[in-house]
Amino acid sequence: MHTQQRKHVKKPNAFTYGIFRILSKGISKFVFNYNITDNQFNGTSGKRVIIANHESAIDFLMLAAAVKEKMHFVISSSFYRSLPIHNLIDSVAVIPKNQFQTVFTDMRLIKEAVDSTRPLVIYPAGLMSENGITTPIPLSTGKTLKWLDADIYVAKISGTYLSNPKWSKIRRKGRVDLSITKLISSEEAKQISNEKMQEMVENALYFDAYKDNDIKKVHFTNGDNIEGLEHVIYRCPTCDKEFCMDVKDKNTLVCNNCNLTLKANDLGLFEAPKDKPDYKYPSHLSALIEDKFAMEIKNNPDFEMSTTARIHMINDKKHKFEYVGDGVVKIDRQTLLIKGMIKGEPFEKQIFAGSFPLLPFIPGKQFEIQADGEIYRILPQDPKTVVKWLLAIKSLYRIHKGLL
Repeated sequence: MHTQQRKHVKKPNAFTYGIFRILSKGISKFVFNYNITDNQFNGTSGKRVIIANHESAIDFLMLAAAVKEKMHFVISSSFYRSLPIHNLIDSVAVIPKNQFQTVFTDMRLIKEAVDSTRPLVIYPAGLMSENGITTPIPLSTGKTLKWLDADIYVAKISGTYLSNPKWSKIRRKGRVDLSITKLISSEEAKQISNEKMQEMVENALYFDAYKDNDIKKVHFTNGDNIEGLEHVIYRCPTCDKEFCMDVKDKNTLVCNNCNLTLKANDLGLFEAPKDKPDYKYPSHLSALIEDKFAMEIKNNPDFEMSTTARIHMINDKKHKFEYVGDGVVKIDRQTLLIKGMIKGEPFEKQIFAGSFPLLPFIPGKQFEIQADGEIYRILPQDPKTVVKWLLAIKSLYRIHKGLL
């Protein structure tokens, strides 16, 4: 089992953080054309937490560029442990955290950083969006923010999803807008319930990248290239057949079963059939698939999925994932199971199926399961099924939490 070795929060190295901020400003401005629409944070003081929505892997660059102070970014333990530039990233004093889990050592470091009065940045969703809509925010977030006893600010970013979608290898340039506003003071937070705080956070961080851009009308270079989106919209919204969606001519999504054809433009939107206006937004198509699958799981007490898979784990000495064996991954209404041979030994791990609101993943490639300090990277036999696995996890979480 991997354990967190760090006992105290380091102060960000002034030189390294300065270089990081200069690079962030340059990349944000010249590569992604970012624009600050509001900044209520610079010039503040005291204990402060910035919560931010998570559209893309590049979100942190814009936030680092906009805030003048050195900040502590909370990042996933998986990302931290697998970074080859481990010492360099350590020098900017990031705080690794196990995703979707409350671990005492993680929370102690986060609290220490807040109490130091250096700004702390948290992405409550934990994962960037696969479909342009906010990923689930853990239900403990409101309670945690109240416990931190700090002024809460919201960094709301728009445009990074369409600039750098998780499902694509193509980077696009359009415009990225960022606003940083105050959500609530520490004193005001003490007067409201955990549930009210949770509601405020979810409302503040919600986004629908496609619907937002339909209003903003920002055109993106290569914005009509949707190669890879078929891994997210894996099920035809018209005929319901799975894994029948293909991209043709880089900008057209086609169902090989019923011949539904949707052509994208450089706003990232589909030219929807007149009788199906909701098909305009890829985010809505994805949500439709998710909701249908969730109800199928809810109404089927015998629900079960399984796959054979290659399994990778992190080599902490080399700071990278390595192949450790093969096995079977199985999920039903109650249990998520990993079983096989790992590092030459028989292995079995059972986890409650409703433990996670989502799993780290790359569409059409892999997903990760975190348990007891270890991270198991799963490469299923059919990589097209990755998003279906994610939707199963999301649905079971909602079912067990009484949200569905």
